[in-house]
Amino acid sequence: MSGEFYVTGSKCIPVMKSLFLLHAETESKLLCDQPNSFSSALASAILQALKAHLRRVEMVTPLALATMVDPRFKHLGFRDSAQRGQIVSQLKNELFQEEEAV
Repeated sequence: MSGEFYVTGSKCIPVMKSLFLLHAETESKLLCDQPNSFSSALASAILQALKAHLRRVEMVTPLALATMVDPRFKHLGFRDSAQRGQIVSQLKNELFQEEEAV
């Protein structure tokens, strides 16, 4: 049984990262082309709202662990390298604990 036909938790962080990058690119183009327009102000407001609501997704441990062990994403899914390092350390600790228990 695979996640081919439904969304899995490991996709949440990479999709969020892609959304941020795409929107930041769109915002920068609008700010260059039309710096004082309504569309550039709206783009900035949307980006700030995205940051406020979705910035903590990488801190949700089950989602971060699922992303890290998914071979499609691993390190590519994370925006914050410090958070990625913490998840790698946590995963290593869990593996060592399992090894010691066996």
